[in-house]
Amino acid sequence: MSGDVRVTAAALSDAAIALELERRRVRLAAQDVAAVETVAMLCWETRGTRFATPLAVVRHVLAGVSVTALPGAPAAVIGVFARRGVIHTLFDPAAALGLEPAGGGAGAVLLVRQDRPYVAIRVDTVQDVIQVPGAAVAEAGRRDGIAQLIVLPDVPPITIVDMARLIGHLTGRGGAVPAVPPPQEG
Repeated sequence: MSGDVRVTAAALSDAAIALELERRRVRLAAQDVAAVETVAMLCWETRGTRFATPLAVVRHVLAGVSVTALPGAPAAVIGVFARRGVIHTLFDPAAALGLEPAGGGAGAVLLVRQDRPYVAIRVDTVQDVIQVPGAAVAEAGRRDGIAQLIVLPDVPPITIVDMARLIGHLTGRGGAVPAVPPPQEG
């Protein structure tokens, strides 16, 4: 069979067909908009691995802080520091992310947007903010584990960190098990 296939709707008027086609066009346009919605992600690096977390969960980025160590604290706790009269616990997320702890040293601090306990994460460097398709972020959030590797076109592979799960793991308020894929070579 060659040529165009003619589709008819004998029971519908031309106006009804035009209305239905317009409804479908609007619905498809809405799907296209949803497909390109993005989430602003803050990219950071720890122990040579690139991570990202939604910018909305980061309250502030500090160049560094003066930390007071807590004797007997778990290994992930670097110490505490005060900012604007509020005590924050500073964590090294490396072990929870499947990396070797670096222990102290210079770096950047991400103040996490959450109340009580006030927490911060020490990272090696903060890189930039990128836009990631919302569908990719949602898919990573549906998987188990603290972090999920995603691969996007035109962007180096990146591991999205679920900050709520990470903080839950670090503070002992959540039973999340780390699930970080091994670093990709190349």
